[in-house]
Amino acid sequence: MNTSDATISGVGFIGGGRIARVILGGWRRAGFFPGEIVVSDPDPDALSQIEALDTGAKTFSDGNALAAAQPFIVLAVHPPVIRTLGLELAPVLRENTVIVSLAPQLTIAALGDVFGGFTRIARAIPNAPSIVGAGYNPVSFAALLSAAALLGRFVL
Repeated sequence: MNTSDATISGVGFIGGGRIARVILGGWRRAGFFPGEIVVSDPDPDALSQIEALDTGAKTFSDGNALAAAQPFIVLAVHPPVIRTLGLELAPVLRENTVIVSLAPQLTIAALGDVFGGFTRIARAIPNAPSIVGAGYNPVSFAALLSAAALLGRFVL
């Protein structure tokens, strides 16, 4: 799939560490890029590694506002950080936003609570072989989020 085939206009990664690089590297290898990729991380070294992937991602170290403005927000941070993000992001989430959490410890219900009752949440657990197209990525969706509506729109 190439950029012209993408059916979503953008993905914002909050957290630019290893797992974000795995996902972006897999997308690069597959030739899939949403209309816009935004990555926020306070660590300039993490952002340099994202930039080195040559995916066209826009990187920011000074907050999460631009990443959170994308239709899909990927939470690629450690579980304790997600609780802090809830306070920051809950007020700016739009009705059609989808949050994809990569945190293994927080259930969809717990994430909904963290984000003030937000219900458009999915959880995914990508693995490193995905970067070369040889991995698998278990995904679960909130009951009110139609998995069928997302299939083909977002590929981890």
